[in-house]
Amino acid sequence: MDSFIEYMIKQKKTGSAIARQILIIAAALLVILAVTFVFLILPPEFISFWPLCVAAFIFAAYKFICRFDVEFEYILTNGELDVDRITNRKKRKRLITIHAKSFTEFGKVKGAPSDKGAGYA
Repeated sequence: MDSFIEYMIKQKKTGSAIARQILIIAAALLVILAVTFVFLILPPEFISFWPLCVAAFIFAAYKFICRFDVEFEYILTNGELDVDRITNRKKRKRLITIHAKSFTEFGKVKGAPSDKGAGYA
């Protein structure tokens, strides 16, 4: 008989992750502003490329911000544990596959987020 257990955990956004996202948006706006000034200096025949450059920087900022949406999926199938990292609910990367029969020990880890200041076992 086959067994299948799946558990998904969404990574919480930390203050530093939010700060990085704000910095990405600010950097994109500064680059767009600089590109706009450069296109004002260039001859008028180049102005048609300005919307393309602005769209490219907006798209790049969007892609960088999407990298912060991370989930981890734990799947136990017939004694085999798979851990996957899912980015932006689109890109899946297998981090590790472990056969549960090869475990020598398992249990609660000391120093988990609920145990403040404790060391790892």
